[in-house]
Amino acid sequence: MTFKIAINGAVLNAQRHGISRYTKQLLRHLSKIDTGEIEFCVFADEKQGFADIERLIDTSRTHNRVIWDTIRFCQRAEAVGADAIHSPDKGPFLKGNLPLVSTIHDLLPYFHSDERKFPNGTYWQLSLRRQAALSDAIITVSESTKQDVIERFGVSSNKVHVTPLGTDLSRPSKQEVREVQNEYGISATSFNVLYVGNYNDRKNVDRVVEACKEISKHIEEINLFLAGGDPSVETLQKKAGCFRGSITFLGYVPDEHLEGLYGAADLFVYPSSYEGFGLPVLEAMACGTPVITSDTSSLPEVTGDAAITIDPESTSELSTAIRSVYDDKELRESMKIDGLNRAEQMTWERTAQETLSVYNRLLTGKETSDMPPRKI
Repeated sequence: MTFKIAINGAVLNAQRHGISRYTKQLLRHLSKIDTGEIEFCVFADEKQGFADIERLIDTSRTHNRVIWDTIRFCQRAEAVGADAIHSPDKGPFLKGNLPLVSTIHDLLPYFHSDERKFPNGTYWQLSLRRQAALSDAIITVSESTKQDVIERFGVSSNKVHVTPLGTDLSRPSKQEVREVQNEYGISATSFNVLYVGNYNDRKNVDRVVEACKEISKHIEEINLFLAGGDPSVETLQKKAGCFRGSITFLGYVPDEHLEGLYGAADLFVYPSSYEGFGLPVLEAMACGTPVITSDTSSLPEVTGDAAITIDPESTSELSTAIRSVYDDKELRESMKIDGLNRAEQMTWERTAQETLSVYNRLLTGKETSDMPPRKI
């Protein structure tokens, strides 16, 4: 017997969105693996194409994304004869008769409601609560988020399945690194610290600036590169003081430059106070870059023993950690190796296999993956 799962791909239109990347990679790798009795159809923009996965509707022409995600997607999935549906982003408010799998990436609207002002924040809270209540199976991308979902919404632990994210980045060649160094003005002889992400308060980018400023009093050749959209340049430059000339705001960096950018960095720092997963940390490790990140939420799960973890609210801890990596070449080399080994365990193919296992368990009651448990 064949089962059809309809997947909501509307989020694929958000090119710089982390959930868009997750959905794209999930679809791409589901189309490559043996899915047995399960086949898929995706409701997505006409420009999106995935081998062996049928695309049924151009979601770029839907007039209201909220109405599509919360009501219309389920209706259309039933109309095409789907046996179950998967919402990788926002879930429906009205489910209909089909079993629902939904991915909850984090509970950011609850833990950092300041990032989503009214009415968006209230809508997101209601949406997540409704998702948890309606879903027959919930996928989270970390054990940390699984526990948050269980505690916040009171759902059974048997209903929540962890499928950590992956990466297809790898250690760049010397030529790739040189090209990125030339493109962005990165010195090959300085100690280059990199941050990749947005500039919300919980990311603690201001602490990164302050820590590097303190170290620069003793180490002249330290430079800081900040990649990501819409930074508060004036505010960060004020915090930097005399260090401001050593900070480069790279803006949005296209995917094709990421491997070379990570490879050009001597250290990647990511002192976020809350993450559902923390994909940039995994990407940096996959490119062979030493990582300093936080000891909170999902981040220790992602790095295992391959990174230095610090209190994200402590600038002095961050400064001490950066200085220790700068001072100790053997430490840097061991962190590179440990990071590469850690990243090898976390691939998008494995994410797809573990997601397939959730589908099978829901539809047939059978387990499909014989892979050993992740060390996460």
